[in-house]
Amino acid sequence: MKYWIRDEENTPQGFPLQVLIELIMQQLGSTICQLWILRSQGYGLRINEWNRLLDRHERIPIDVRLLQEVSLGEEEWFYDLDAEILSEGLRVRFGLHDSTALYIDAPQEFSELILKAFESVDPQPDLVQRLTPERAENLVRGLG
Repeated sequence: MKYWIRDEENTPQGFPLQVLIELIMQQLGSTICQLWILRSQGYGLRINEWNRLLDRHERIPIDVRLLQEVSLGEEEWFYDLDAEILSEGLRVRFGLHDSTALYIDAPQEFSELILKAFESVDPQPDLVQRLTPERAENLVRGLG
């Protein structure tokens, strides 16, 4: 399930991305995992290097410690980050969306353990939940 995290911090990045990454890694513990970056946009040499690599590759492997260092949001910072951790049958997708919110997309039980550390959290609404009865009727009739 995907959750949006709107907590902010006083850095150029504006969001506690490093905290999110650290909490995810704490929950994974000593399990072996692979971290992939699927999107990297922002300010800084490493972030822009990753962005250039992603022009040629769908995803790139990154060391977790390196991502934690870059994610401080002070010397380099992300506008957009889409990352994925695969570990023993668990898939955790997380990042920063367009400088508007952090997110985590993982099994609900795993996500809830992470989200306890944040104050402003919203689940991504399901399309069905966003439709009012009137809007649903109009869509069925083709009236948009």
